[in-house]
Amino acid sequence: MLFQSAPLNEWVRLIRAEYAEFPGLHLTREQVRRLWSLDETTCEQVLEVLETEGFLRQTPSGRYVRNE
Repeated sequence: MLFQSAPLNEWVRLIRAEYAEFPGLHLTREQVRRLWSLDETTCEQVLEVLETEGFLRQTPSGRYVRNE
């Protein structure tokens, strides 16, 4: 597992890989934070990158899912 001080791009790579491996994954922001032990800022940045790239989207219920 990565340490909290890992570069942002490493977190993006790791979380993208997890969502790719488990396409049905649908997590809230808080669940993402807990699952990967991220601080709030890092979590927000990672999710923003993945959304901007079009890999993830946020559902109306606030869950992050793969954008297929």
